[in-house]
Amino acid sequence: MATELRPPVLDDLGLAPALEFLAEAASTEDVAVVDEVEDLTSLDAGGRPPATVELAVFRVAQEAVANALRHAGATEIRLAGEVAADRVTLAIIDDGRGLDEAEARAAGRRGRLGLASMRRRAEAIEAELDIHGSEKGTRVAIRWTR
Repeated sequence: MATELRPPVLDDLGLAPALEFLAEAASTEDVAVVDEVEDLTSLDAGGRPPATVELAVFRVAQEAVANALRHAGATEIRLAGEVAADRVTLAIIDDGRGLDEAEARAAGRRGRLGLASMRRRAEAIEAELDIHGSEKGTRVAIRWTR
């Protein structure tokens, strides 16, 4: 997965195409990463969300996908939501073994800071971040409004 400071596709095309690129790049023979993000920016007179918002949401998605690939044993990861100039809603949903909160806290204490990083990125753009695990998988959702 691309880890540049700011992926060129994000600058050139915007958040929705960057998420599509992420899904394609992360898909493997064993795991389908499906992009279901609707790009409303071309319908919006306001253009795209601020660059800081695009980058923060992209990084949250990237971390959630990486976590699902590394830890969940998922066979499918879906990216679903909408991107508009004044709002972004995105859910990253996997069908793997769900996130265990105690295990996640312990990982943070051992220096694995993926969840903490997602929370910091969401806070930096004043977005809501919800992370929920169950026996059916994990759902990471981020919502930002102008």
